[in-house]
Amino acid sequence: VECSIIAASVSLPRFHSVEAGFDIDAFETAVRTLCRAMDGAHGGNASPHRPIVIRLEGLAALIMRSGLAYDSAEA
Repeated sequence: VECSIIAASVSLPRFHSVEAGFDIDAFETAVRTLCRAMDGAHGGNASPHRPIVIRLEGLAALIMRSGLAYDSAEA
């Protein structure tokens, strides 16, 4: 059984602005779109044998942009 994995990344800081905070709606839309695109790259047959991987990148940058301490409850 061949198991190919398609991986992609989402940059968390792209969904944050000082004025509006984290745009959860835009983030959700981006992840849903990415999942559909990755499933399409698998021929529309994503399954446990053909997994997709989405990495969330930039968490440290997002915490710093938010002005939070790493060890805070809010972070």
